[in-house]
Amino acid sequence: MPKIDRESIEDAQKITEGFLPDYTVKKRLLTFLSNAIIFSNGLRADNWNLNLDKNGGFIRLNVGHEYCIEVFKKYSSILVLRDVLRDKLGDNRLKIEFKGYNGKNKVLTDSLLTVPDCLVKVPGSVACHVTHENIIDILPHLEEANRCFISSAISNTVQLPSMNRAHSVGFISYLSKFISQRIPNPIYAVSENDFYDRQVKEEREASTLSLSEIEAKIKNTHKIPVRMNVTTSKFNRNPYVSEYAKRVADGICQDCNEPAPFVNKLTGKPFLETHHIIPLAQGGTDTTDNTIAICPNCHRKRHYG
Repeated sequence: MPKIDRESIEDAQKITEGFLPDYTVKKRLLTFLSNAIIFSNGLRADNWNLNLDKNGGFIRLNVGHEYCIEVFKKYSSILVLRDVLRDKLGDNRLKIEFKGYNGKNKVLTDSLLTVPDCLVKVPGSVACHVTHENIIDILPHLEEANRCFISSAISNTVQLPSMNRAHSVGFISYLSKFISQRIPNPIYAVSENDFYDRQVKEEREASTLSLSEIEAKIKNTHKIPVRMNVTTSKFNRNPYVSEYAKRVADGICQDCNEPAPFVNKLTGKPFLETHHIIPLAQGGTDTTDNTIAICPNCHRKRHYG
């Protein structure tokens, strides 16, 4: 089976329809999943992800470091807190298999009371395995206990960077379209270097495609860009050194020797940018002999030409 493109709405739809051919079941389960995503995002927008398996094996909502909802072809697994679900169910007998973790072996049991905790980092957690033929009747009983699980897991565990990278914006776009409601993407904090490295990599990959392949990518991928909080460190540069370089240049680019391309409307002076010949990040000094004033075009050429 070909690898799944997590950016692709089309791939997300194909996998979902393969898992959930019954429209009523699909509508109910995807609504439950959407509500869980919205709830998770409201608690911590930087600590969850939706993983569309690259091999098409599952759809998984992770909160913090833990899985929360998993959708497979025949059944779904919903994580809950045992005590909350026990109070909710009372004497109600539903067709649920409860999954826990016992030492090195995962176990299934019919008893909510005797199944061991499923996840060590979320005490009292239990996985509910529900077949899709029964899921419409069972989901309403799981919602409160699932949200309590989300609150615990997202507050006490943290996603790994690899989990962030596995987030499927294509699935979120498909989900938004299917539910007719905008479902949020997470907002991750990344370093400035990682952010630009990723953009450069994606631009290089795009440059290898034909125009028709690019058009297909545009058609089948998300329309709303994912927001990221980009963390960066900056040098507190000496404003007097910068002003000195501009005064010496006197409105003429010190690279191409052409006049500045426009007048800065804030200062009324010719617009030039200061550039460190040896970058500060490489040990260059913030001094007049390491600084020149150049036009924006030459500045970009210095960095990327």
